[in-house]
Amino acid sequence: MEIGSRIRGISASTMGRRVATFGAVAGIAAASVIAVPGTANAAPIAAYNGVCGPGFTVIDSLPVGNEGTVYLTYQRSSGSNCAVSIRKGTGGTVPMSVFLMRSDDSSTWISDEGDYTTYAGPVWVNARGACVDWGGVVGGGYSHRENDHCG
Repeated sequence: MEIGSRIRGISASTMGRRVATFGAVAGIAAASVIAVPGTANAAPIAAYNGVCGPGFTVIDSLPVGNEGTVYLTYQRSSGSNCAVSIRKGTGGTVPMSVFLMRSDDSSTWISDEGDYTTYAGPVWVNARGACVDWGGVVGGGYSHRENDHCG
């Protein structure tokens, strides 16, 4: 059967409903593609302070509520990761912590926690060829990731 004869056999109202349905489905599909959030991290709330040491490069950061940022750094030559939680503001002490471990070995769990004015950490773990779990607390905010930055 030719396409023309198929179209001729459909009433105008049926054709209108099909076009309208197609338009609605296409619109929803387009909107869902546009509305998908990106995977880029939000801008850090507090700047990295270099406390992990020479050769450590920031590879990721997470906002910790609205009060600070936890940074994950890596030193290629040693295969070591370092993490530090940094407070955005100034003032008296607030509860802060940072933690880091190889995802495949809970005995490598290392953390620094206490009441600090500026930052918690740094903490280091050798994770060459492994994933890491990392995160931190600044005041009332908490952020973490698991099985992250594998390699």
